[in-house]
Amino acid sequence: MAGRQPSAATYAAEAVVGRRSRRSRPGLAVYAARGRELGIELRGRRVVVWRSRGRRERRLASMPAPPGARKVLRLEVVDGQYFTFKVLSGRSWRTLAPRGYRPPFGLAGPRVVVRVAGARRSIAAFERFRLGASG
Repeated sequence: MAGRQPSAATYAAEAVVGRRSRRSRPGLAVYAARGRELGIELRGRRVVVWRSRGRRERRLASMPAPPGARKVLRLEVVDGQYFTFKVLSGRSWRTLAPRGYRPPFGLAGPRVVVRVAGARRSIAAFERFRLGASG
């Protein structure tokens, strides 16, 4: 896992996921204090948006992953509290979960991270990570 703190309350993060091991779950997430997390990741042949508080995770949305070896995941945040999750399908972005989703908990002091969850030996290659102010 590697991450950075956004420089503004309105920002976008994007990651390109290349090769990965079979049971790996690579993705983008926002981590905050007290185990509060929100993210988008690849799980098998699906793209999943999730949130967690402590050890409890809740799936917010799921859809089949677009075809192709490389997957592009995007996270957009407005005012530090409204989240939109997207995946690139061909030349257009597909939105998962409601646009402008507001989690039921605060995300103070957020860090945007690329991460690989899954089994102990799970690996994935991130070909690019971009984080910048937007809007």
